[in-house]
Amino acid sequence: VRNNELPEGGGGQTSQGGGIFNVGRLTIEQSAITQNLATRGGGISNTNNGHIDIRNSTVSGNRAFGGGGGIRNVSNGRINIAFSTITANRANEPGGYGESNRTGGGIQNLSPARVSIGGTILAANTDNRGSYSSEYAPDCFSPTIYSFTSERSNLVGVVNAQCALRDVIWGADASFDLKGTNAA
Repeated sequence: VRNNELPEGGGGQTSQGGGIFNVGRLTIEQSAITQNLATRGGGISNTNNGHIDIRNSTVSGNRAFGGGGGIRNVSNGRINIAFSTITANRANEPGGYGESNRTGGGIQNLSPARVSIGGTILAANTDNRGSYSSEYAPDCFSPTIYSFTSERSNLVGVVNAQCALRDVIWGADASFDLKGTNAA
């Protein structure tokens, strides 16, 4: 799913999910979602109790004027990601005037939605803000702590208070993943 663009702006269901917009049950396997653009959820937008399973796939080079450069997950959405790569996505792109929640270059997850990742690379995404910003979380963003569950063996570029992983077994101890910090 490549090179799709939605026009800037709009409220409600408009301009979200540049590559894929999901409100049902979806499996993405051995696929690439790349170079898409939308106001929200540049690559994928999952909402309204939608459920997505992503396996052996790549989400890369997508852009959003608002939040979720690669993936946006909201409204009780559930996403499970396994053995995949989420990289080089950008949120908070210039434009999108009046758009709130311009966070999460790789994945934006707004409570009570949930994301689980295992054996996945989630790194080198950007939210177009410096590490000094309180909302800086280029790889994954959630205002609610531990909305991201680690199924282990992940590589995550920046883990901080806005991108906190909770281990599936040990809770706050996410030592089964390789992860970076703002400074690193």
